[in-house]
Amino acid sequence: MKHVLIEFGKQNHNGRTYLKEEVSDLKDLVPCTFGHREDKHGMAILNPSLNDDETCALAKISMDHAGIYAEVNPFENKKEMFDEMMMAGCRIVSAGTGNVNEKGEVSDFRLHYVFITKD
Repeated sequence: MKHVLIEFGKQNHNGRTYLKEEVSDLKDLVPCTFGHREDKHGMAILNPSLNDDETCALAKISMDHAGIYAEVNPFENKKEMFDEMMMAGCRIVSAGTGNVNEKGEVSDFRLHYVFITKD
């Protein structure tokens, strides 16, 4: 199943607006984790390991004129937990970096991974 990560030109729930021409780095495959990843100091982890206990899948990334999408394929040993979370109302969101101006527009966006969240 394809999940919409970003809709271009529309403000998201964080108040940010992404434009297609501002996507600067989009990998074909990225990790999918159970939640946003941080190190022991609370700093964001931008490249979660595939061997991490919290990494549950690989996500195939695609983009068209309307947005960015992820097709998530859970690892066999994490599939049950992944499916339970999705059935409980969780969703797949992007974890990336970029610059945000005063209007909330994102430039130089780089997608690092995707994660499952209830928020």
